[in-house]
Amino acid sequence: MKDKISEFIKKWNRLTIHFKRSVLISWKASPQLFILRIAYEIISVTLPIISLFLSRTVINILSADNFPSQQQEFYAIIVVIVFINLFSALLARAYTYISTIHSDLVTNVIDLEIIDQINKLDISFFDNPEFYDKIQNALRDSRSLQSLTWISLTLIKSIIQMTSNLIILMGLNFYLPIIMSILCLPGVFIDKYVAKRKYEWQLQRARNDRKLGYIKNILISKTHAKDIRLFNVQEYFRKMYTNMWQTWFGEKKSLDKQRFVLSFSASILPLFATTAVLLMVGNGILSGSLSIGDYSLYGGVANQLLSSINTLTGVINQSYESEMRLSKYADFLKLEPVVKDNGNKKIDEITTVRFKNVYFSYPNTNQLILKDISFDITQNQSVALVGLNGAGKSTIVKLLLRLYEPDRGEILVNGINIREYDLKSYYKCIGVVLQDFCRYNLKIRETVAITDIENMSDDHKIIRACKDADIELKAIGPNAGIDTYLGKVFDKNGLELSGGYWQKFAVAQAYFKNSSLMVFDEPNAALDPEAEQRLFLKMRNLSKNKCVLYVTHRLCAATTAGQIIVLKDGTCIEKGTHTQLMKNKKIYYDLFNKQAKNYREDETQNT
Repeated sequence: MKDKISEFIKKWNRLTIHFKRSVLISWKASPQLFILRIAYEIISVTLPIISLFLSRTVINILSADNFPSQQQEFYAIIVVIVFINLFSALLARAYTYISTIHSDLVTNVIDLEIIDQINKLDISFFDNPEFYDKIQNALRDSRSLQSLTWISLTLIKSIIQMTSNLIILMGLNFYLPIIMSILCLPGVFIDKYVAKRKYEWQLQRARNDRKLGYIKNILISKTHAKDIRLFNVQEYFRKMYTNMWQTWFGEKKSLDKQRFVLSFSASILPLFATTAVLLMVGNGILSGSLSIGDYSLYGGVANQLLSSINTLTGVINQSYESEMRLSKYADFLKLEPVVKDNGNKKIDEITTVRFKNVYFSYPNTNQLILKDISFDITQNQSVALVGLNGAGKSTIVKLLLRLYEPDRGEILVNGINIREYDLKSYYKCIGVVLQDFCRYNLKIRETVAITDIENMSDDHKIIRACKDADIELKAIGPNAGIDTYLGKVFDKNGLELSGGYWQKFAVAQAYFKNSSLMVFDEPNAALDPEAEQRLFLKMRNLSKNKCVLYVTHRLCAATTAGQIIVLKDGTCIEKGTHTQLMKNKKIYYDLFNKQAKNYREDETQNT
């Protein structure tokens, strides 16, 4: 018993905290609309009871023998009733309008809260499928935060209505309203049980629901449209989607059916009490102890009592469900990033980078991806990372960009551990082209300037970055300008680009930023050989006053680097210039000759 009481107190305390947050968010969204909604809730409590008493008076007047003498009173009451009805109708529609707008504003505040939380967390969270489950649960459960304020007000309103109705009915029979309240109790426990079952089901289905959404996206998105048609797999994915949906629908249907049966069974009992009220009032009218208007009054009060009890129990169960949902939501908001932005040192320019005995393994794994990596990058120098797939090249880039933290060792920039730098000032010093760069279906202006958004209006700088990235606007579209859209998501006349051109725009983003450290992770993957050669010649010229690090599989591109680092299984096995490494006749020598042989064979076949 003590455990149950303790658990109840904990839940109550958590619910109180959630309620405070809900009120603060509702107030933050719009103080004026928040006040208006509360005013409506207060007014709406009294109008139904006033209407019942006025109806009783009207019926009594109409049934009285001296009706002609009460005619003026009758008309006056009708005018009041009409006014109340008009006022109620206006109030209800105004409330619908106000609450809809306010709900949209609150939803936006909550969505931004979730977006900010997701963006606060580092990339390592996205390596864990459970994180995606938490995002989905947070997006769904956050809606309970919006309703909690109004659930609490509805609770207060229901208590006031129920108390008023109980007092009125006790004038008819003291025990009857008590019996009605007791008969409503089974519905409370049934609703609580069903709500708990449904929420547990939603939690268990989070990953399957994500998969269902993912398969649906494959079937409707442009990204997969070509593969769907060329590989003729539309029926395969459609069948997969249908099977998954039918599983979801079957489980949901079963829960809904159970809820229907239980709720209907529980709703029958209170109806007997309402019938008893009508019978008692009818007998009272026949015996002369009650007026005809009392039939309308007590019948209406009995229905209002049942309605207020049902609302009250519903609100209590909603509160219970909200506590379950919002506790998960609160846990999501408490997630803290592994890569913490605790540094307070500002940096304006990067002149040296040093990896010092760095070890790294991805979160939730025991496999070391990098083992004792050490190398330096200095200003006026370009360093190329080469090696087979899985050697750790891109991982080094991610560590340098502070997307992850090393397990051991240090990464020093200008002789200081990068953890000591303020992240925003650190990122301002870095221009980067990632292997999995994003394709923004925005204007060319926005796409290029996205790395330095404050200078988006600098037309000259945008055009210059495009030229540096080997982009001729007229070549991709006869009427193309920097305000032309890329892709057709927002403009039917938008430009459709090849993979090579998309990659060039990613390079243009890095050039536009004009940073002191340039990082290129496979910037030539989608380029033809001629464009690739021009890119690396520019990168070599770029290194005259910058630090440059680039990752490439094509060793012919690495020949322009001041230093080449050869990686294998997460370790550095060779360092040096192209000339030095070729003289050593080790791994680099073998890899380079194999690639050169393939190129020569391709050229022979083409001729």
